[in-house]
Amino acid sequence: MKKSASVQKTKRFRDCERRLVLLDWLRTRYDHPSAMACYAEMQRLMPTIGQSTVYRHLASLVKTGLVKELRPDDGPARFDASLHVHAHFHCVHCHAVLDAPGITIQGQWPGNAQAVDVIANGLCQNCSPRHK
Repeated sequence: MKKSASVQKTKRFRDCERRLVLLDWLRTRYDHPSAMACYAEMQRLMPTIGQSTVYRHLASLVKTGLVKELRPDDGPARFDASLHVHAHFHCVHCHAVLDAPGITIQGQWPGNAQAVDVIANGLCQNCSPRHK
């Protein structure tokens, strides 16, 4: 059975609205949340939203370039809505992914680089033995 045009428009509007809520929330985050953390927050904001809807919206935001997907290790993907050029630091102990402002890469590329992803791995200040 085919859905009516008004039902399809209502669903598209609701999807667009939910995607914008997710994007706005991601833009306030600097901890690079996982998809599961995004789902937990979206469910708090919109109790009827499903997990697959949140995952689909994240994929759509990544595909359109509004959100960057980070994979610092074998764990879950993390998401970053800050689109300015910046590096990241991944703590191998607590798995935090932190922005690393001021890190620049100097050198000559052997071609036309379209994207540069820098993720340094190590112990964050909270996990480093000298800071405890």
